[in-house]
Amino acid sequence: MKAILLILAAAMAETPNFAQELMQSNVGCVSELRIPAYPPLARSARMTGTALASGKVGNDGHLHEIEVTGVAKLLREVVAEKLQQSSFSVDCVGRIIRVLFEFRVVGRASENPATEITFFGPNRFLIATQPGVPMP
Repeated sequence: MKAILLILAAAMAETPNFAQELMQSNVGCVSELRIPAYPPLARSARMTGTALASGKVGNDGHLHEIEVTGVAKLLREVVAEKLQQSSFSVDCVGRIIRVLFEFRVVGRASENPATEITFFGPNRFLIATQPGVPMP
């Protein structure tokens, strides 16, 4: 949680209206938001970070011009893929949607790593997983 707050604070310092835009960008627009799974390779490599994603709602109710920053390429790709599969209200055509996904590897290694997704509001998610057992 502290990491999310620090990242938000840094982003707010760069863009004074960032927090307000983040909180208001999805209100009334999301029909179905697909949440990315933690990729097994990212879990094994203990890749973590916060993905800041945005895209514009198109006439078809899907996001276009998707941009994802702040994390390794593998995590950016899984976030972009899930946002492309999500659907949004056509009443929001042209609106920019912003979503923040924090990826975290926590706890002890497990042969069957558990993943927990925590919802912090209309567009903030924590995806936390246990690390996998290293392959022999």
